[in-house]
Amino acid sequence: SPPRLGGFGISALLGFAIALVILLVSWTAQHTGLLEPKVFAEKAARTGLNNPGFYLAGALYWITLNSLMEEYVWRWSAFTRFEVLLGRRAAVVAASAGFTAHHVIALAAQFNVAVTLVGSTGVFIGGLVWSWLYGRYRSIWPCYVSHAIVDAPIFWIGYDLLFRQG
Repeated sequence: SPPRLGGFGISALLGFAIALVILLVSWTAQHTGLLEPKVFAEKAARTGLNNPGFYLAGALYWITLNSLMEEYVWRWSAFTRFEVLLGRRAAVVAASAGFTAHHVIALAAQFNVAVTLVGSTGVFIGGLVWSWLYGRYRSIWPCYVSHAIVDAPIFWIGYDLLFRQG
């Protein structure tokens, strides 16, 4: 999906806007007790993510390769098929719902129900943004840029919770 129609400026702007919201929500969750570093660290230890080297390697993988694969699956593959079946607007919602459903499992493994619900809402909004970008620019690359920008502060927050506050 070559980026013939552009879209990189708006995708970066949207990525930074979403990243800012994530940082604000995380700060609020930590300062209200909704997000507890000790509980997060205990759950991360079960999967080895409490090792700084392993965590950073995983973060690099998730930010670069996993986000690219997700854009390929949820935007190029799922969105284009939903678009044929449902039309463009409904495809944005349907692809976002699928994208969110597969993230709920990962969120629930690391966080309590409240954080999982807040996080899932954020994932759904991100999915809406990236599906809209794909529908507008017909390329996964602007979506990927935005997605990678959004993933970076998520893993920075995780690093902070695991290694700087503990």
